[in-house]
Parts: sequence; structure tokens; C-alpha cells
Amino acid sequence: MLKTIRMVASGRVQGVGFRAFVKDAADDFGLTGYVQNLFNGEVRVVATGEEAFINRFIDIIRRGNGHSRIEALEIDYLDRTESSTNFSIKRTE
Repeated sequence: MLKTIRMVASGRVQGVGFRAFVKDAADDFGLTGYVQNLFNGEVRVVATGEEAFINRFIDIIRRGNGHSRIEALEIDYLDRTESSTNFSIKRTE
């Protein structure tokens, strides 16, 4: 069953390769969606995929990439699925 999540990560998540780390993890699990820096220093992630892969993805994101430090991770489950066919890195919003 497909699930879509929206996560907002705060802490040391910009300028440390976090978006590339998120994209690599999403690609490994075959997820679609995007990762995006926000002007307030946070990072937004929207991902769609099989529930088991989404759960594993969340666990990986919580740990970060070794250079990042996740102080808070807000997770919302959305009722819709994203219509994208891949996982991308979007421009800062």
C-alpha cells in the first residue's frame, strides 16, 4: 500500500550534504517525491512509496548522514500520493 509523508527536519541540515543523502536513500527504496531546503534553515521532504520502505526511510533520515544533526523531525502522513515519477532535489523555498 502506498503512503505519502511530509517531513520537516531541523538542526544542522543545510550545507552538510543532507539533501543528497536524503535523495540517495529515497532512490535506494524506490520512493518518489522531493527534498528541499527552506529559507528558515529547515529541510522539507515529501516522499511516496510502499509503507515498509517509507518506515525504513524515516529511520535512516532520523539518523542523518554523519555530518548533519537532526534536532527535530516532524512527520505528517498525507491522504494523497505524489504524482512524480522520481525523487528530486528542489530549489530552496
